[in-house]
Amino acid sequence: DARILPKYSSGKMTGIELSQIKSDSFFQKIGLKNGDVVTSINGLVIDDPSAQKELLEAFTTADELVAQVTGANGTTREIRADAAMLGNMMSGGK
Repeated sequence: DARILPKYSSGKMTGIELSQIKSDSFFQKIGLKNGDVVTSINGLVIDDPSAQKELLEAFTTADELVAQVTGANGTTREIRADAAMLGNMMSGGK
């Protein structure tokens, strides 16, 4: 539903950058946009490539998702998804 790549600044990982977000996808529904960088999820700072595993676990096991996001324009915001939205993502949106 989106292209997800590690984002680096000055040689240090700063988060996960999203691009090519499909319309009507889970990522779009929770308010993420192309160029957004997710810097933390449920308090877990994404500053290491191995954090991608924890990121996936958060998406698949959490009752609620709270993500800190830096937009392409540099502004930061918080994105939230509840259990119903997460359940829809895991069931393919059906």
